[in-house]
Amino acid sequence: MYLNGAIKLLHTIISGNRCGHNPLKPILELLSPIKVGRGGLPRILSLAKERAIKYFNKPGILPTLNASNRSSRQQRSEQREACIRVIEALLKYCDLTSLRVGIPNGEEFKNITIDFIVKQTNLTKRRVERAIRNLKKAGILKSVQPRTTNSNGEIRGLPAIRVLSRHFFAALGLERTLELERKKAYKRRKKAMQELRLKEAQRNINSTRKGYAGLLLTSLGINLSKSRRASDPNMYSKEYLLKKYEARRRELSMQAEVMKENPDWPESEIRAEVARRLA
Repeated sequence: MYLNGAIKLLHTIISGNRCGHNPLKPILELLSPIKVGRGGLPRILSLAKERAIKYFNKPGILPTLNASNRSSRQQRSEQREACIRVIEALLKYCDLTSLRVGIPNGEEFKNITIDFIVKQTNLTKRRVERAIRNLKKAGILKSVQPRTTNSNGEIRGLPAIRVLSRHFFAALGLERTLELERKKAYKRRKKAMQELRLKEAQRNINSTRKGYAGLLLTSLGINLSKSRRASDPNMYSKEYLLKKYEARRRELSMQAEVMKENPDWPESEIRAEVARRLA
């Protein structure tokens, strides 16, 4: 019996276990790691990732996660590996202003799904779900499951709202850095939202102006092709419209004058006379 136990232990050390984990060569990075430097994410996120990776060899740096299995024994190495990779995925898509995990889209925010995390971590769905449960037990992650009712009256679950705890960053020695970076992120977000709203307002103004211009030109009997509108950036300017309006007004006034002087003339002769007088 002792020999069989020793053989099983040796097999685990050499080849890992059925989930593909090798304790001697753990995979602690994502397939697409957090981008750093110019154009990358705020430094605090990559710094948190670097410190979280140390948890694999030093579980004591996150004691609540190490004790998440509610046992006095150290968390198993394959669970530590999975938790670290899930933490990295959560950090990669963490909005610093709210610490919420997801993908910003203008003024909206898209929550990421379990399947999305599976693709990011290259872990099985079962390992991801277990890692998330452990992170929630450890107080590192907060999660709320929103639900909606469809047209058939059926209740359906929506992607969970996940928020990283600020205490997680504090446990990694990043409490003060987090406060500073969140203030910076809030200013960046506020500026970006102001620019977005300004662009949207300008689009609405341009759209309204084009609508008014289209109605005016149509009322004057002027039909402009789409290619002409695209090639002339001043097509809907106030000066252009006033010029067109005045020209059309003079044309109609001259046409009425010619018709009054020559009531028996056909339309073709009236147009020709109007064109001659306005030339």
